[in-house]
Amino acid sequence: MSQPELPIPDDLAAYKELHKTITSLPAFQQEACIALMHGDSIQAIADDTRRARGTIQFHMQCIGQVLTDKGFDLGFVQSA
Repeated sequence: MSQPELPIPDDLAAYKELHKTITSLPAFQQEACIALMHGDSIQAIADDTRRARGTIQFHMQCIGQVLTDKGFDLGFVQSA
């Protein structure tokens, strides 16, 4: 069995910055962001939290804006 590759310092720095950014979010946005990162859909998050889908979408837009403001590439264009 081969050994896993050692982390690249730039990757560790990015991970630390991402972790710091996520923990700076309000508690609900942290929970929603983590759920999304684990593969939950916006609808599933809405159902689990008993909030409207539109409310979750609003929070996701806020999270996306914070991440792009910090320089993270989300892989899509944020709408204004």
